[in-house]
Amino acid sequence: EGRLRLCSQSILFEPRHSSRGIIRIPFRYMAACPSVVDNSIVILRSDRCVIMKTNNVIAPYEHVHLTTDFRFKFAHSSPQMMISLIQELFNAESSTSTKTSVKSINPSVSFAADVAFDESAPPIIPMPSFNDKKNDIIEQISELAMAGNSFDTTNFLHIHEQPLTPVLRSSIKTPLLEEKGSIVLTDYALYFQPAILSGSAMSNNGNIGSDGSGGKAQVWCLEDVVAFARRYDGMKDRAVEIYLSKMEGGKSSHHSVLLALDSTEARERLVHLITKQCSASRSLPIPCYTDRNFVESAVELWLSNQLNNYEYLLILNSAAGRSFHDLSRYPVFPWVLSSYGDDETMLDLTNAENFRDLS
Repeated sequence: EGRLRLCSQSILFEPRHSSRGIIRIPFRYMAACPSVVDNSIVILRSDRCVIMKTNNVIAPYEHVHLTTDFRFKFAHSSPQMMISLIQELFNAESSTSTKTSVKSINPSVSFAADVAFDESAPPIIPMPSFNDKKNDIIEQISELAMAGNSFDTTNFLHIHEQPLTPVLRSSIKTPLLEEKGSIVLTDYALYFQPAILSGSAMSNNGNIGSDGSGGKAQVWCLEDVVAFARRYDGMKDRAVEIYLSKMEGGKSSHHSVLLALDSTEARERLVHLITKQCSASRSLPIPCYTDRNFVESAVELWLSNQLNNYEYLLILNSAAGRSFHDLSRYPVFPWVLSSYGDDETMLDLTNAENFRDLS
């Protein structure tokens, strides 16, 4: 059991049990477009697939080079809508693959006298061409899903909650997925409602149609917010990472969520309202990990041995805009060992000579 997701270049299957790993099936490795049998089962054949996050561990992906037949049985909905969208994306991907081929340098081409030509050199692989049709389809699906969704106020936890913002278009960023939706901030919590495309996917004239409706909202109570940090969404300064801490079963649980909004102005307005609401019920304002004052305070705590090296490096990574939710800006740590020993001897971590001099 699990969830089947349609992405721009592949199909993802997320099993309920994380021990099995996420299966990614790219369109370019499919022998043919997936089809439906018995009105509930999607079947497809692929020459290659990728398995990710087995046992919920972020590690190098496992590439399976084996022709495999997949069967996905839909338990609660019809697969017709997804198949219609897959057909469009698969055809667009196929047209791109046909146009983009690997070409070798023609040895008969004349070069300047001072340019050496090596016939054993690997072939030149041209950059993939920009696929206008595919990007138009993706943009149309995204716009339709967002336009067809209005925020469902029955998601509010309390009947007397007052919205402090209009419905803001946003997305949750994770290392493997971006989920689009909308957020609303109230005087009690921050809500994210995912955009869900449902209904008939393709109309008679070939255009995508929908009676989109929003899914169940995720909720983050303002009393659990302990800090925030401004982040980049790609090359655009419009995201924010919100850090939360909550007591569960007598233990403190810490996590964060990375939200990307439509603009810097929308992000700043949201940050202002969150800090204002949180500060009203606390003696101290919530810190921003990317502010200079916070970093200077962290340096003082580290120098006075109130922060260990690991905590200090995490703070520096966060201040530099790095996040565990963004693979393009994943946290980095210095290389501290100067020797790794050999197979026969254990590395002596008490020997100072086995560590680099970072002074």
